[in-house]
Amino acid sequence: MTYHALKPTEWRSDRVEIELRSICARNNLDCILPTAQFRQQAARLAPDRLYLVGDPHWSREGHELVGRVLAEHILRR
Repeated sequence: MTYHALKPTEWRSDRVEIELRSICARNNLDCILPTAQFRQQAARLAPDRLYLVGDPHWSREGHELVGRVLAEHILRR
């Protein structure tokens, strides 16, 4: 099985998070990852409410959640 032309040994579900952490570290930026909040909300609501059905992109509710996560971080600063 391949995913986006990657072999199973090359595919990592956390690849984006790893790359984002690396970019933030190199540039001395806060790294705000909503993964934990997404999982909590998905467990409370339903995973398909945060993502488009049959598509890994965020739904309107997913974008709203990330907006709240970012706003909370900014307000704490």
